[in-house]
Amino acid sequence: MPNALQIAQVRQTQFSAGLLSTVVDENPLFSAFDFRTVNGLSFLSLALVRRPDPAGFVPLGEGFESSEAAFELRKFDCYRLGGLVKTEVDSENLWNQENSLLRWEWFDIQTEEKFKESIFNLEKQMILGLVNDANGFPGAKDLTPFQSANVITMAENGAKYKYARAVLNAGGTTSDTGSSVYAFRFGEKECQGIIGNGASSAEFLQIDEPTEQFLAPKASEPTKLSLHKAAQMRGYVGMTCTGSNELVEGQLLPTQYGIRRITNLTAEAGKSLSDLHMTKVSRMFGTGKSPSLYAMSERSGEQLAASRAPVATHFNMGGGDAAAQQANQYPDPPMTWGRLNTPIVYVSPDVIVDTDVIEA
Repeated sequence: MPNALQIAQVRQTQFSAGLLSTVVDENPLFSAFDFRTVNGLSFLSLALVRRPDPAGFVPLGEGFESSEAAFELRKFDCYRLGGLVKTEVDSENLWNQENSLLRWEWFDIQTEEKFKESIFNLEKQMILGLVNDANGFPGAKDLTPFQSANVITMAENGAKYKYARAVLNAGGTTSDTGSSVYAFRFGEKECQGIIGNGASSAEFLQIDEPTEQFLAPKASEPTKLSLHKAAQMRGYVGMTCTGSNELVEGQLLPTQYGIRRITNLTAEAGKSLSDLHMTKVSRMFGTGKSPSLYAMSERSGEQLAASRAPVATHFNMGGGDAAAQQANQYPDPPMTWGRLNTPIVYVSPDVIVDTDVIEA
């Protein structure tokens, strides 16, 4: 399935494609995420409520029983994302005169930086959801709540609960040192980002023609004005996950099969991320289903690497106690995991932190 940059390139929306290409490295979660487009400001998503009865063995002369899967068609909204790009005209003119050979002018540079920060905030929303901004859409943490009916322990497996539970408890107990690892399974009936508002022909983020107006350069001195160039940037974005959304009325616990999460990862022995945790969470999607992407912190990546056999052992000869002079060199944090080489992205420490409270 395509990501946002690929959609922009296919649609030949040059503004979005140009800006999206600048955030590939700095916003790895957004850049790797699966997206689809809708023409309006809302979208439909299917939730599988009940599977159909299987086809059984029937003797000749007897009829067949009919059954069908039960789906709930749920409607969700896209949320408006945007802000103002502004530059002081005198400063902009001075920069452009002094740097006339550069490809981008001052207003273009400001637009790029505004776009980068907007995409970074969108990544935070995709993970932290309503904690990041209550005016936005629920994120992966909202859709994987730590509730007794939604959690398995390291001594259990997903099959025990027919793969309906979404959270694996790593068991760490050190206060305010927890972290989570997120596993996403992409697809139209799994997890996807949504680009709304006429996206079949429009830009991911639209920007109006700049206008000039007198504004206060310093908010603390509102009576002192100077001429500014300003333009409004906006777009509409949402996220769907197997027809689940915490805002659905009466739905206390979302049952979804597109996101899984490991929580309570700490630096304690046996509670830091290892291949055992990764194997268990990858199998929580169900038989024959594998995640499409993992998102984690840098600390979790280092823990995962350190859980493996060292690639070299170094000895400092003549330094006294031999045991104390030995150092193991471990592999670098992996960029993929498992036999399918599923990508791993390491997101900003402001998105997935290592200082979460212990969930219990």
